[in-house]
Amino acid sequence: MGVPVSTTRVIRKIIQLTVAREVAELPFALTGNPHTPGGFHCLRILTLTLQGSLFICLDGYYWCSTRKGWDYCSPRNNYDYSGNACSKDHLCGKHGYDYYWCNLEKGDWGYCAPVEPRAMIHQTRYQKDCIDNCQYYEFGKYFWCHTQDGYEYCSPLPDVTYQNEPCRPDNKCDTHGEEYSWCYTDETHWDYCGVINPGECRNSLPRRSKRQPNTAGVIHTCKDQNGRVITFRGDGNRGIADSNKKLRNEALDLINQWSHPSLSNPGTISKSSNVRIDLQGSFNRNNLRYHNLQIQMNTQRSSGSSTTIAQASVPDGTSDEYIRLALKLSLEKGVKVEVSPPETNQSTRTCGRSRQK
Repeated sequence: MGVPVSTTRVIRKIIQLTVAREVAELPFALTGNPHTPGGFHCLRILTLTLQGSLFICLDGYYWCSTRKGWDYCSPRNNYDYSGNACSKDHLCGKHGYDYYWCNLEKGDWGYCAPVEPRAMIHQTRYQKDCIDNCQYYEFGKYFWCHTQDGYEYCSPLPDVTYQNEPCRPDNKCDTHGEEYSWCYTDETHWDYCGVINPGECRNSLPRRSKRQPNTAGVIHTCKDQNGRVITFRGDGNRGIADSNKKLRNEALDLINQWSHPSLSNPGTISKSSNVRIDLQGSFNRNNLRYHNLQIQMNTQRSSGSSTTIAQASVPDGTSDEYIRLALKLSLEKGVKVEVSPPETNQSTRTCGRSRQK
Protein backbone atom coordinates (compact mmCIF):
# COMPACT_ATOMS: atom_id res chain seq x y z
CA MET A 1 0.00 0.00 0.00
CA GLY A 2 1.76 3.16 -1.17
CA VAL A 3 1.79 6.66 0.24
CA PRO A 4 -1.22 8.82 -0.81
CA VAL A 5 -0.56 11.14 -3.71
CA SER A 6 0.62 14.71 -3.29
CA THR A 7 -1.61 17.76 -3.69
CA THR A 8 0.34 18.73 -6.82
CA ARG A 9 -0.52 15.47 -8.55
CA VAL A 10 -4.17 15.83 -7.53
CA ILE A 11 -4.36 19.37 -8.92
CA ARG A 12 -2.68 18.19 -12.13
CA LYS A 13 -5.28 15.45 -12.44
CA ILE A 14 -8.13 17.91 -11.84
CA ILE A 15 -6.81 20.18 -14.60
CA GLN A 16 -6.54 17.23 -16.97
CA LEU A 17 -10.10 16.14 -16.22
CA THR A 18 -11.45 19.66 -16.58
CA VAL A 19 -9.70 20.29 -19.90
CA ALA A 20 -10.80 16.94 -21.26
CA ARG A 21 -14.42 17.60 -20.16
CA GLU A 22 -14.60 14.12 -18.68
CA VAL A 23 -17.36 15.07 -16.28
CA ALA A 24 -19.24 11.85 -16.92
CA GLU A 25 -16.34 9.84 -15.55
CA LEU A 26 -15.94 11.80 -12.30
CA PRO A 27 -16.41 9.59 -9.22
CA PHE A 28 -19.29 9.85 -6.78
CA ALA A 29 -19.92 12.26 -3.96
CA LEU A 30 -18.93 10.65 -0.68
CA THR A 31 -21.99 10.22 1.52
CA GLY A 32 -22.83 8.50 4.77
CA ASN A 33 -20.33 7.13 7.23
CA PRO A 34 -17.50 5.36 5.35
CA HIS A 35 -15.26 2.62 6.72
CA THR A 36 -12.14 0.91 5.39
CA PRO A 37 -11.77 -2.66 4.04
CA GLY A 38 -10.30 -3.62 7.42
CA GLY A 39 -13.41 -2.32 9.19
CA PHE A 40 -11.97 0.86 10.71
CA HIS A 41 -14.04 4.05 10.90
CA CYS A 42 -12.83 6.91 8.70
CA LEU A 43 -11.84 10.02 10.65
CA ARG A 44 -11.21 12.36 7.73
CA ILE A 45 -12.09 12.04 4.05
CA LEU A 46 -9.13 13.35 2.08
CA THR A 47 -10.59 14.38 -1.26
CA LEU A 48 -10.87 17.57 -3.27
CA THR A 49 -14.09 19.03 -4.64
CA LEU A 50 -14.81 19.95 -8.25
CA GLN A 51 -18.10 21.17 -9.78
CA GLY A 52 -20.32 21.16 -6.71
CA SER A 53 -20.65 17.93 -4.78
CA LEU A 54 -18.56 15.72 -7.06
CA PHE A 55 -15.34 14.43 -5.56
CA ILE A 56 -12.15 13.77 -7.48
CA CYS A 57 -10.70 10.35 -6.79
CA LEU A 58 -7.12 10.74 -5.57
CA ASP A 59 -4.90 9.16 -8.22
CA GLY A 60 -7.57 6.59 -9.01
CA TYR A 61 -8.64 5.56 -5.51
CA TYR A 62 -10.43 6.78 -2.39
CA TRP A 63 -8.76 6.87 1.01
CA CYS A 64 -9.22 8.29 4.48
CA SER A 65 -7.54 8.61 7.86
CA THR A 66 -8.38 6.17 10.67
CA ARG A 67 -7.14 5.56 14.21
CA LYS A 68 -4.74 3.03 12.69
CA GLY A 69 -3.37 5.31 9.96
CA TRP A 70 -4.65 5.79 6.41
CA ASP A 71 -6.49 3.17 4.37
CA TYR A 72 -8.70 2.77 1.32
CA CYS A 73 -12.45 3.48 1.52
CA SER A 74 -15.44 3.08 -0.79
CA PRO A 75 -17.37 6.07 -2.21
CA ARG A 76 -20.68 4.23 -1.72
CA ASN A 77 -21.99 0.80 -0.79
CA ASN A 78 -21.07 -2.10 -3.09
CA TYR A 79 -18.35 -0.22 -4.96
CA ASP A 80 -14.63 -0.83 -4.54
CA TYR A 81 -12.07 1.77 -3.47
CA SER A 82 -11.58 2.84 -7.11
CA GLY A 83 -15.29 3.39 -7.75
CA ASN A 84 -15.92 0.13 -9.64
CA ALA A 85 -19.27 -1.58 -9.08
CA CYS A 86 -19.36 -4.92 -7.27
CA SER A 87 -20.97 -7.81 -9.09
CA LYS A 88 -24.66 -8.17 -8.18
CA ASP A 89 -24.11 -11.81 -7.25
CA HIS A 90 -21.05 -11.04 -5.09
CA LEU A 91 -21.66 -7.86 -3.09
CA CYS A 92 -19.20 -6.24 -0.70
CA GLY A 93 -18.48 -8.48 2.29
CA LYS A 94 -15.72 -10.33 4.11
CA HIS A 95 -16.47 -13.63 2.35
CA GLY A 96 -14.31 -15.65 4.74
CA TYR A 97 -11.45 -13.14 5.07
CA ASP A 98 -10.68 -10.46 7.67
CA TYR A 99 -11.24 -7.59 5.23
CA TYR A 100 -14.03 -6.48 2.86
CA TRP A 101 -13.86 -7.26 -0.85
CA CYS A 102 -16.07 -8.16 -3.80
CA ASN A 103 -15.95 -9.49 -7.33
CA LEU A 104 -16.38 -6.64 -9.80
CA GLU A 105 -18.87 -6.32 -12.64
CA LYS A 106 -15.99 -5.59 -15.02
CA GLY A 107 -14.14 -8.72 -13.87
CA ASP A 108 -11.38 -9.21 -11.32
CA TRP A 109 -11.94 -8.23 -7.65
CA GLY A 110 -11.28 -5.24 -5.42
CA TYR A 111 -11.20 -4.03 -1.83
CA CYS A 112 -14.41 -2.38 -0.68
CA ALA A 113 -15.94 -1.19 2.60
CA PRO A 114 -19.36 -0.45 4.13
CA VAL A 115 -20.79 3.06 3.97
CA GLU A 116 -23.25 3.33 6.83
CA PRO A 117 -26.06 5.83 7.37
CA ARG A 118 -25.42 8.47 10.02
CA ALA A 119 -27.95 7.94 12.78
CA MET A 120 -27.21 11.23 14.52
CA ILE A 121 -24.98 14.16 13.61
CA HIS A 122 -22.89 15.55 16.48
CA GLN A 123 -21.82 19.18 16.36
CA THR A 124 -19.08 20.90 18.32
CA ARG A 125 -19.62 23.88 20.61
CA TYR A 126 -18.96 26.10 17.55
CA GLN A 127 -21.56 24.31 15.38
CA LYS A 128 -19.04 22.36 13.28
CA ASP A 129 -20.15 18.87 12.24
CA CYS A 130 -18.15 16.02 13.75
CA ILE A 131 -16.76 13.75 11.02
CA ASP A 132 -16.24 10.87 13.43
CA ASN A 133 -17.65 9.74 16.78
CA CYS A 134 -17.79 12.00 19.81
CA GLN A 135 -15.16 10.24 21.92
CA TYR A 136 -14.07 10.42 25.55
CA TYR A 137 -10.67 11.75 26.60
CA GLU A 138 -10.23 10.20 30.03
CA PHE A 139 -7.21 12.27 31.11
CA GLY A 140 -9.08 15.54 30.50
CA LYS A 141 -12.51 14.18 31.47
CA TYR A 142 -14.23 15.54 28.36
CA PHE A 143 -15.64 14.46 24.99
CA TRP A 144 -14.27 15.61 21.65
CA CYS A 145 -14.37 14.85 17.94
CA HIS A 146 -12.57 15.61 14.70
CA THR A 147 -13.95 18.26 12.34
CA GLN A 148 -12.72 19.29 8.90
CA ASP A 149 -10.72 22.03 10.66
CA GLY A 150 -9.17 20.00 13.47
CA TYR A 151 -10.85 18.89 16.69
CA GLU A 152 -13.22 20.40 19.25
CA TYR A 153 -15.47 19.67 22.23
CA CYS A 154 -18.74 17.80 21.61
CA SER A 155 -21.52 16.27 23.71
CA PRO A 156 -21.94 12.48 23.80
CA LEU A 157 -25.72 12.63 24.32
CA PRO A 158 -28.46 15.20 23.68
CA ASP A 159 -28.61 18.08 26.15
CA VAL A 160 -25.53 17.27 28.19
CA THR A 161 -22.30 19.25 28.37
CA TYR A 162 -19.00 18.24 26.81
CA GLN A 163 -18.17 16.70 30.20
CA ASN A 164 -21.44 14.72 30.19
CA GLU A 165 -23.17 16.85 32.83
CA PRO A 166 -26.95 17.10 32.21
CA CYS A 167 -28.26 20.46 31.09
CA ARG A 168 -30.96 21.98 33.26
CA PRO A 169 -34.35 20.58 32.12
CA ASP A 170 -35.62 24.05 31.14
CA ASN A 171 -32.40 25.06 29.36
CA LYS A 172 -31.50 22.90 26.37
CA CYS A 173 -28.15 22.96 24.65
CA ASP A 174 -28.15 25.89 22.19
CA THR A 175 -26.24 29.03 21.32
CA HIS A 176 -28.65 31.26 23.29
CA GLY A 177 -27.37 34.27 21.35
CA GLU A 178 -23.66 33.41 21.62
CA GLU A 179 -21.18 32.13 19.01
CA TYR A 180 -20.86 28.85 20.93
CA SER A 181 -23.45 26.43 22.27
CA TRP A 182 -23.93 26.11 26.01
CA CYS A 183 -26.48 25.41 28.72
CA TYR A 184 -27.08 25.94 32.41
CA THR A 185 -26.41 22.87 34.55
CA ASP A 186 -28.10 24.35 37.64
CA GLU A 187 -29.40 27.74 38.74
CA THR A 188 -26.05 29.53 38.48
CA HIS A 189 -23.51 27.36 36.63
CA TRP A 190 -23.18 26.84 32.88
CA ASP A 191 -20.85 24.99 30.53
CA TYR A 192 -20.16 24.29 26.85
CA CYS A 193 -22.13 21.66 24.96
CA GLY A 194 -22.62 20.40 21.42
CA VAL A 195 -25.97 20.14 19.67
CA ILE A 196 -26.88 16.70 18.28
CA ASN A 197 -28.98 16.88 15.12
CA PRO A 198 -30.96 14.01 13.61
CA GLY A 199 -29.37 12.21 10.68
CA GLU A 200 -31.51 9.34 9.49
CA CYS A 201 -33.00 9.01 12.99
CA ARG A 202 -35.48 10.80 15.23
CA ASN A 203 -36.03 10.67 18.97
CA SER A 204 -39.52 9.51 19.87
CA LEU A 205 -39.53 10.43 23.55
CA PRO A 206 -39.17 13.82 25.25
CA ARG A 207 -35.83 14.49 26.89
CA ARG A 208 -35.43 13.40 30.51
CA SER A 209 -33.06 14.95 33.00
CA LYS A 210 -32.16 11.50 34.36
CA ARG A 211 -32.69 7.84 33.62
CA GLN A 212 -36.37 7.08 33.99
CA PRO A 213 -37.64 3.59 34.83
CA ASN A 214 -40.26 1.61 32.96
CA THR A 215 -39.68 3.32 29.62
CA ALA A 216 -41.42 1.06 27.13
CA GLY A 217 -42.61 1.31 23.55
CA VAL A 218 -41.04 3.10 20.59
CA ILE A 219 -38.19 5.36 21.68
CA HIS A 220 -36.44 6.00 18.35
CA THR A 221 -36.98 5.52 14.63
CA CYS A 222 -34.59 5.63 11.68
CA LYS A 223 -34.98 5.36 7.94
CA ASP A 224 -32.23 3.60 6.02
CA GLN A 225 -30.90 4.44 2.57
CA ASN A 226 -33.62 2.30 0.96
CA GLY A 227 -36.44 4.12 2.77
CA ARG A 228 -37.10 1.27 5.20
CA VAL A 229 -37.91 2.10 8.81
CA ILE A 230 -35.86 0.72 11.70
CA THR A 231 -37.57 0.95 15.09
CA PHE A 232 -35.89 1.05 18.50
CA ARG A 233 -38.15 -0.09 21.32
CA GLY A 234 -37.65 0.22 25.05
CA ASP A 235 -38.43 -2.99 26.92
CA GLY A 236 -38.55 -1.80 30.53
CA ASN A 237 -35.69 -1.47 33.00
CA ARG A 238 -35.76 -4.91 34.59
CA GLY A 239 -32.19 -6.10 35.13
CA ILE A 240 -30.60 -2.71 34.32
CA ALA A 241 -28.40 -1.47 37.16
CA ASP A 242 -27.84 2.14 38.18
CA SER A 243 -24.56 3.65 37.01
CA ASN A 244 -22.52 6.72 37.78
CA LYS A 245 -20.95 9.31 35.49
CA LYS A 246 -17.55 7.59 35.39
CA LEU A 247 -19.05 4.28 34.31
CA ARG A 248 -21.24 5.93 31.67
CA ASN A 249 -18.28 7.86 30.25
CA GLU A 250 -16.23 4.67 29.92
CA ALA A 251 -19.22 2.87 28.41
CA LEU A 252 -19.76 5.64 25.85
CA ASP A 253 -16.12 5.45 24.83
CA LEU A 254 -16.37 1.68 24.28
CA ILE A 255 -19.54 2.19 22.25
CA ASN A 256 -17.83 4.79 20.07
CA GLN A 257 -14.96 2.38 19.37
CA TRP A 258 -17.35 -0.35 18.17
CA SER A 259 -16.26 -1.32 14.66
CA HIS A 260 -17.37 -4.52 12.93
CA PRO A 261 -16.56 -7.10 15.61
CA SER A 262 -17.43 -10.73 15.09
CA LEU A 263 -20.76 -11.69 16.68
CA SER A 264 -20.39 -15.42 16.15
CA ASN A 265 -19.25 -16.50 19.63
CA PRO A 266 -20.37 -15.28 23.09
CA GLY A 267 -17.76 -13.44 25.13
CA THR A 268 -16.22 -10.05 25.84
CA ILE A 269 -15.95 -7.82 22.75
CA SER A 270 -14.18 -4.82 24.30
CA LYS A 271 -13.15 -3.77 27.79
CA SER A 272 -12.02 -0.75 29.80
CA SER A 273 -10.96 -0.36 33.42
CA ASN A 274 -14.47 -0.55 34.86
CA VAL A 275 -16.87 -1.74 32.15
CA ARG A 276 -16.98 -4.10 29.18
CA ILE A 277 -19.23 -4.97 26.24
CA ASP A 278 -20.26 -8.63 26.17
CA LEU A 279 -22.06 -10.73 23.60
CA GLN A 280 -24.21 -12.81 25.94
CA GLY A 281 -25.48 -15.05 23.16
CA SER A 282 -27.96 -15.20 20.30
CA PHE A 283 -31.59 -16.23 19.93
CA ASN A 284 -34.20 -16.64 17.20
CA ARG A 285 -37.35 -14.55 16.95
CA ASN A 286 -39.78 -14.42 14.01
CA ASN A 287 -37.32 -16.42 11.90
CA LEU A 288 -34.56 -13.88 12.56
CA ARG A 289 -31.37 -14.33 14.55
CA TYR A 290 -30.84 -11.69 17.25
CA HIS A 291 -27.69 -10.90 19.25
CA ASN A 292 -27.90 -10.04 22.95
CA LEU A 293 -25.35 -7.31 23.71
CA GLN A 294 -24.77 -6.06 27.25
CA ILE A 295 -22.53 -3.48 28.88
CA GLN A 296 -21.38 -4.91 32.20
CA MET A 297 -19.53 -3.50 35.19
CA ASN A 298 -16.26 -5.30 35.87
CA THR A 299 -17.35 -6.32 39.36
CA GLN A 300 -18.48 -9.51 40.99
CA ARG A 301 -22.23 -9.86 40.80
CA SER A 302 -23.85 -10.33 44.20
CA SER A 303 -27.06 -12.23 44.84
CA GLY A 304 -30.16 -10.33 43.72
CA SER A 305 -28.21 -7.54 42.00
CA SER A 306 -27.28 -6.76 38.40
CA THR A 307 -24.02 -5.59 36.84
CA THR A 308 -25.68 -4.72 33.50
CA ILE A 309 -25.88 -0.97 32.79
CA ALA A 310 -27.07 -1.25 29.16
CA GLN A 311 -28.54 -3.99 26.99
CA ALA A 312 -29.54 -4.16 23.33
CA SER A 313 -30.96 -6.96 21.19
CA VAL A 314 -30.13 -6.47 17.51
CA PRO A 315 -30.97 -8.55 14.41
CA ASP A 316 -28.12 -10.21 12.56
CA GLY A 317 -26.75 -7.79 9.95
CA THR A 318 -27.58 -4.59 11.87
CA SER A 319 -25.13 -1.82 10.94
CA ASP A 320 -22.51 -0.66 13.42
CA GLU A 321 -24.09 2.80 13.49
CA TYR A 322 -27.43 1.39 14.64
CA ILE A 323 -25.79 -0.95 17.18
CA ARG A 324 -23.95 2.02 18.67
CA LEU A 325 -27.20 3.98 18.78
CA ALA A 326 -29.09 1.13 20.47
CA LEU A 327 -26.45 0.81 23.20
CA LYS A 328 -26.38 4.58 23.72
CA LEU A 329 -30.17 4.72 24.02
CA SER A 330 -30.12 1.91 26.57
CA LEU A 331 -27.37 3.62 28.56
CA GLU A 332 -29.07 7.02 28.41
CA LYS A 333 -32.61 5.91 29.26
CA GLY A 334 -31.81 2.99 31.54
CA VAL A 335 -33.87 0.44 29.62
CA LYS A 336 -33.35 -2.64 27.51
CA VAL A 337 -33.54 -1.75 23.82
CA GLU A 338 -34.63 -4.00 20.98
CA VAL A 339 -33.99 -3.07 17.35
CA SER A 340 -36.53 -4.18 14.78
CA PRO A 341 -35.47 -5.39 11.32
CA PRO A 342 -35.94 -2.84 8.51
CA GLU A 343 -39.50 -2.70 7.24
CA THR A 344 -41.38 -0.71 4.63
CA ASN A 345 -44.07 1.36 6.29
CA GLN A 346 -46.30 3.14 3.81
CA SER A 347 -47.91 5.22 6.53
CA THR A 348 -44.53 6.50 7.76
CA ARG A 349 -43.14 8.71 5.03
CA THR A 350 -40.56 10.39 7.22
CA CYS A 351 -38.86 9.41 10.44
CA GLY A 352 -40.07 11.52 13.29
CA ARG A 353 -41.45 11.89 16.75
CA SER A 354 -44.11 9.37 17.69
CA ARG A 355 -47.46 10.86 18.58
CA GLN A 356 -47.76 11.02 22.36
CA LYS A 357 -51.08 10.13 23.96
